[in-house]
Amino acid sequence: MRVLVVTCSFPSHFEGVPGVFILKQVQALRALGHDVSVLRIVPFAPPFGSKWEKYRALGNGYSYEGVDVAVERTLILPGLRNFEHLRAQTAGLMRRAFERFRPHVVHAHYLQYPGSISVARGKPTVITSHGIDGYDWPWRREGLRRDAIRTMQSADVVVGVSGFIAGSLQRLVDRRVEVVFNGGDAGVFGSPDRRLARQALQIPDDRDVLAFAGTLGVDKGIFDLVEALRRLRHPPLLLAMGYGRDAQAFDAALREASIEARLFGGVSQSMVATAFAAADAVTLPSHKEGLPVTICEAMLSSRPVIATTVGGIPEIITSGETGLLAAPGDIAELSRLYADVFADRQRAAAIAQRAAAFARRNLTWEANARAYDRLYATLAGRRAA
Repeated sequence: MRVLVVTCSFPSHFEGVPGVFILKQVQALRALGHDVSVLRIVPFAPPFGSKWEKYRALGNGYSYEGVDVAVERTLILPGLRNFEHLRAQTAGLMRRAFERFRPHVVHAHYLQYPGSISVARGKPTVITSHGIDGYDWPWRREGLRRDAIRTMQSADVVVGVSGFIAGSLQRLVDRRVEVVFNGGDAGVFGSPDRRLARQALQIPDDRDVLAFAGTLGVDKGIFDLVEALRRLRHPPLLLAMGYGRDAQAFDAALREASIEARLFGGVSQSMVATAFAAADAVTLPSHKEGLPVTICEAMLSSRPVIATTVGGIPEIITSGETGLLAAPGDIAELSRLYADVFADRQRAAAIAQRAAAFARRNLTWEANARAYDRLYATLAGRRAA
């Protein structure tokens, strides 16, 4: 089946790994025999300013890990100010794309704006909502809400990456929303070797190590993490991967709290896998989430996860069984969970083993692709009938 993926985010050699989960899904769908093409819609990039350099570098298209990505541009104003008008703006652009790729199914990632510009163009459309596009943006103003409602009503299939996201979407429109969990790359994260990873990172075998991977921003709970570690008698070494607007403040807070940390910035998946393998546990104390791929990857790595009860996280982690959960912002409980996971290694190992078994069954890109394969087949059969 020819599938056209429409997205605003996809990895490139100029930006690193944002949107890597879409790449992994595309690769898994291709492995099932689908002919998948990628159309990435980005803002017009003025010929000056470092902010726009990454978009200028994309040109009219590029290739990343064997996937060719066609790039088209449209006027996108900061602050979502013209999202509800993008459908009209992109009419010609999308018509040309459909003529070029002749898809049987269009799969748009994010409700707004890839979803809103893809629906009702004469092709069966699947929309996947990943997080903020489902639980936040449609409520920021009336124009965005109307656009989101129209998009959901026009889509043939709507998917949320968690039950939490599905419920948020159903607050907009009372319709069926499928739930398909995100995944992790079992080939990259499935067989961690702690000894080799620690040798590669020059970490002593007897050092307690905690890993974090995600955007370095307040919403990811990074300052809760600092305060929770500060309260421990013997804080672990923190391996932090990611970048964001609060990176410098995070670094300063760690130094002020005398917490030993290594901040790697934006890194490859293989580096994330190495850090997870070297760690005794992985944490993501977020305030907001859809269904974080980081947690899927940590569970596949057979590492206990300490996270928060936000978004779809409680749908894949049962606290005390396949991970450890605290309420968002509960620093005292977060600190206690960190202390417990390092104090009781036997319990932590049992949690990690159960987490890995669950992840291998439910949280791989192969499982994700099989779920979409069924949706595509159902949709194609419905259209044929």
